Amino acid sequence: MQLNLLSLFALSSTALADLSGLFPSPVQTDVIDFFSLPTLFPPPVAVDPIATEAIRQTLALYPFAIDGKNFDALSKIFSSDAVANYSAPLNVLTPLSSIKETLKASLACVTTQHQFGTQLIDIVSPFTAQSITYYRAAHFGRGNLSTEVATAYGQYQDVWKRQSDGTWRIVHRNLVYMSEVIGNQLVFLPRGAYLTTNGGGAQPSGYRTSVIELGADTSVVAQGQLRILIATLKGHVDLAKLLLDSGVDVNCILPNPANTVLSAACSTGHLELVKYFVLKKGSDLSFPKSNGDTPLSKAVAMGHSEIVDFLLHQGAPRIANNEEAFPIHVAKYLDRREALRVLLGHGTDSNTLTVKKKTPILLTAAAW
Repeated sequence: MQLNLLSLFALSSTALADLSGLFPSPVQTDVIDFFSLPTLFPPPVAVDPIATEAIRQTLALYPFAIDGKNFDALSKIFSSDAVANYSAPLNVLTPLSSIKETLKASLACVTTQHQFGTQLIDIVSPFTAQSITYYRAAHFGRGNLSTEVATAYGQYQDVWKRQSDGTWRIVHRNLVYMSEVIGNQLVFLPRGAYLTTNGGGAQPSGYRTSVIELGADTSVVAQGQLRILIATLKGHVDLAKLLLDSGVDVNCILPNPANTVLSAACSTGHLELVKYFVLKKGSDLSFPKSNGDTPLSKAVAMGHSEIVDFLLHQGAPRIANNEEAFPIHVAKYLDRREALRVLLGHGTDSNTLTVKKKTPILLTAAAW
C-alpha cells in the first residue's frame, strides 16, 4: 500500500489513527550522546513541512508556559502519559501531572527566561517524530539574591506522537546538560533560608572551602538542611558527613524535588552517601516523596543497580507510588534492565499487579 504526502494530509484524523499500525516508529528514547548527533539523522528525502512546523510551534509554547509559570499549559505540549527525564536532581517524571507539579515546585523561587537555539526535527512517520533542540535557561534569584543568576545549557531530546485530533504532543523527553549549571545555584532555595557569615561565629574547619567548591556566594550560605541537600546532589561526601555530625537530621524534609537526603543520593547515584545515611545515621528507607516514590523507587528509576541491591539487602520496602507503580513496574517501564535483574534476584514477583491489575509487561505495552 503506497500513500503520497498529499493523500495523507487529505485523510481525516480518525482515518490516520486507523492507519498507524502500517508505519514503524523507529524513534530513539534513550539519551543520545553528542558525538552521534551529526550522523544519527539521515538527510531527508522528502520534508513534511506541515508536521514540522506544527511541532516547532508546539515546542515554542514551552518557554511561554515555564517563564509565565502557567504550568497547566504544559498539557498543550506533553501527552497525559508523557515520560520526561529532566536529569538530576529532578530525574524521571511521569505522567504529565507529575511533570507539572515538580517543575512548578522546583522553579517556585526563581523567575526564568528560556531560549531555543539549534534545532532538528525529524518526521519519522505520519504519526511519530523526534526532535533535538538546544536551549539556554536563565534562572534569576529573588529577595537578597535578586542580583544572582544560574544559567543552564543543554538539549531537549524529544519524541513526539500525533494525537487523534491531529495535534502533536511530546511522549518522551530527555534533558541533557551540556555543562554544569553556571552561576549561583542558591537562587533555587526558598527566600528566608539564608544567613550571612558576618558575625555568625566560627564555622567548622574546612566548611568555608566546601561552600566555595559548591559554587555558593561566599557572603551568603544556606541553612544546614539546604547545605546538606546541595552537598548530597554534588556528591560532597565529607561535607555531608560534617553537616550530619553537627546536628542536621538525616530524615529532615528538604525542598522539592529531593524530599530527603537519602532520596537525593539514590537519584544521583552516590552509593557511599547512601550507605552512610542508612548504616551510620539510620535514614528512613520507607519515607516517600509527595508523589509516593521511596528511595528504592528513585534508585530504580535512575538505573542505579548497586544502590537498588544495597537498599534491598537493608530491607527497603517495595511499595507502590501515587501512580500505583511498584519498583518493578518502574524498572520495566523505563527499561532499567540491571535494576530489574536485581529486583528479580531479590525475589520480586515478575507478575506483581498494580492497583488496576496490570503486570509490568502489560503496563509497558499499554504505554506504547
